[in-house]
Amino acid sequence: MRIALLSLCLAALALTGVAQVRVSLTDETGEPMYGVNAYTSDYGFTASSGVEGVIEVPELPLTDTITFSFTGYDNVAMPYVALMRLQARTPMGQAVQLSLKPAATLLEEAVVVGRRDDVAQEIPWTVAMITAKDIARTNPQTTADALEASGEVYVQRSQMGGGSPVVRGFEANRILLVVDGVRLNNAIYRSGHLQNAITVDPAMLDRTEVLFGAGSLLYGSDALGGVVHFRTREPRLAVDDSPERNEGNYFVRFSSANLEKTAHLDYNLGRRKWASQTSVSVSSFDDLRAGATYNHTYTDFGKVPFYVADAATGEVRANPDPYVQRGTGYDQIDLMQKIKWQLGEHRYLLANAQFSNSSQVPRFDRLTQVSGDRPSDLKFAEWYYGPQRRLFGSLRLVSSKPGGIHDRAQWIAAYQRIDEDRYDRRLDAMWRSFSLVDVDVASLTFDADKYLGAEQQHRFSYGFEGQHNTVASLGGRVHLINETVLLDEISRYPSGGATMLSSGAYLTYRYSAANDRFHAQAGVRYSYNQLEATFGNEDADEPVDWPQQLRDGVGSTNDALTYAAGFTVAPTKSTTLQILGSTAFRAPNVDDFGKMRVKNGFVSVPNVGLTPEHAVNGEVTLTQNLGRLHGEGFAARLSATAFYSYIQDVIVRQNGALPNGDTTFTSGEDVYRVQVNANADEGRVRGIGFKADATYGEGLTFAARLTLTKGISTDAEGIETPLAHIPPMYGQVRGAYDLGKLTLEGVYRFNGAKAWEDYAPEGSSDNEDQAIEGVGTPAWGVVDVRASMALGEKIQLQGAVENIGDLHYRPFSSGVSAPGRNFVVSLRGRF
Repeated sequence: MRIALLSLCLAALALTGVAQVRVSLTDETGEPMYGVNAYTSDYGFTASSGVEGVIEVPELPLTDTITFSFTGYDNVAMPYVALMRLQARTPMGQAVQLSLKPAATLLEEAVVVGRRDDVAQEIPWTVAMITAKDIARTNPQTTADALEASGEVYVQRSQMGGGSPVVRGFEANRILLVVDGVRLNNAIYRSGHLQNAITVDPAMLDRTEVLFGAGSLLYGSDALGGVVHFRTREPRLAVDDSPERNEGNYFVRFSSANLEKTAHLDYNLGRRKWASQTSVSVSSFDDLRAGATYNHTYTDFGKVPFYVADAATGEVRANPDPYVQRGTGYDQIDLMQKIKWQLGEHRYLLANAQFSNSSQVPRFDRLTQVSGDRPSDLKFAEWYYGPQRRLFGSLRLVSSKPGGIHDRAQWIAAYQRIDEDRYDRRLDAMWRSFSLVDVDVASLTFDADKYLGAEQQHRFSYGFEGQHNTVASLGGRVHLINETVLLDEISRYPSGGATMLSSGAYLTYRYSAANDRFHAQAGVRYSYNQLEATFGNEDADEPVDWPQQLRDGVGSTNDALTYAAGFTVAPTKSTTLQILGSTAFRAPNVDDFGKMRVKNGFVSVPNVGLTPEHAVNGEVTLTQNLGRLHGEGFAARLSATAFYSYIQDVIVRQNGALPNGDTTFTSGEDVYRVQVNANADEGRVRGIGFKADATYGEGLTFAARLTLTKGISTDAEGIETPLAHIPPMYGQVRGAYDLGKLTLEGVYRFNGAKAWEDYAPEGSSDNEDQAIEGVGTPAWGVVDVRASMALGEKIQLQGAVENIGDLHYRPFSSGVSAPGRNFVVSLRGRF
């Protein structure tokens, strides 16, 4: 009877003219899978699924077997005759549905990372993933908080409205921030602390990928220590036989430590050929209260005894609660709109618009500075950023149709506008100083892959990119009463304007063994950077007499050849070894080349002779798997990474002179020592990171992270000093138990001590912020507890108590103390 039924099915297919079978591949969540390989045993037929997860299987002999394969998932071998049978049972016009399951020997599903969507298990770089689920679980107020909550990244803060990620001892413009494949780093990213990460809304993130180690091969300049890639939520098309896919999410949240009020709403409007994703987040933060319990004897550390109660009158008051850090609150709104057009089975176009805007963001570490011997002798009545605005727009065209010179290719054209303004006023002064900076960034990138070989074991990847920055800067002051404006202050950047062009092209080769137990990759990149700047503005009365050479305009041209090679090998099904060697560089940008800044008794002036920083990096990662996480019984994943970086021509600040030879600079009644950025030191950074993840069944989970980093700088005379930006030991331990509708979690977060003698020399960014003089930064550890309860199928109540012991601590190099005991309540839902 079965033979007769099969014959009737085949006959029916023949009568309807069907000569091929459409197969739709999905993962365990039902999402389409891009890049699934399909092949017969003799490789007479090979194909890969497109962005909709569909493979067209042509008419084949009935005895042939097709294997569907994807890294990290169990292979599915399906006889062609069985596909024909499934096709006969599938409604006319629809594809046969096949679902792939995660491989039992792996502890996490295979995911794609980076701008090029590389499979994480196939590349030699170490990757940390912070998913949307992780973000919802930890309820971070900002993206910097989300990075810190992972335990993988150290975060520095100069004010509450900020967060500067530190990756393997590299910070600010020595790590690369990327959003949806587009570089956020621009011409004014500085070498000190950089607070721009908070302009990306954590509520609109699908996930954040941290690629540790040099990323110059793909991204060019700046990626000395790693890449932090923010991926925002994608619009979802209607799938299967549904004509539409309309769904949304929302949450509201309150936090007691800074009286945070946040509301978020996103909505997906999906059709078969197009989809829209809209996201809105609004936040308001009051002044932050630090902890009141000390684990050391320096109990005045971090207290705020006095504050400016009225900036207009300069009234200074005693703080009724010295643990409340007056002058830290701010507001922020984040908007995102994405529209996706499916231009065919193998091609789509994605439009992406993002806007972030803040209120004035007080620079707390400046507002607490004193100019006399008494704590009430505050130096500034005002010191704030903003409003800080980030406008982002991009168009991304993706083609996954095999053939020709590429099997997959993408173009990304993008534009960004960044407003970064600063305002400050001394106590009792009648003039408010301002520094206005606008940056316009246009960029274009192209990436392509070409697979060769019967099993597509060989892949060549190539591409190019270009980014053009335009910087406009103006300095001046305004009178508080009559609002007279004078352009007689130092312009932070060249007042005649500056531009920077960065471009590059790369080629990589990757080999993957048929059994997925060995992957090797090697590549090379050529980068070219050109910078031009003009000093002096005819409309401004600047306090610097620029020489004619600088008024006419000066420039700097640099290029670099970087490379990387590494491999991933699994000697057993449960053991993986990754080895990577790479080079990286960072070209001087406008901030390095032409910034003038007054700070801590020094004034920074331009140095047109700067050259790029270069780094040589090596790392080894060993991972041992014990079963599959969230499977039956006990399973664990243990990993250790050792890394080393040697940096040449490190750009550091040192004493210098003005173009006329003067070593001091006078502004009003103040006299400053002149400093310049110069290529001087060599640096060595080494460290080790440990990870442990374990589960017992579906409900009990455990995770631990620990990072140790050391850094030494050597000057031209061979004198060794500690390298800046090196955090002390840090990490966390987390345990959670899922009871179905109720989830309970406990976290222990900790930092080791940073001794005073381990700080970088005076004038570095390490000493720009507060620590205990002669002591450094004490060690600290805090406990958080969280709970989440499902109130229905589509609504969830979350609660947390962070820093239960109300410990007062200030992380290394930060200018603001961390939150004290903090009660968090949020309500999340979907519709």
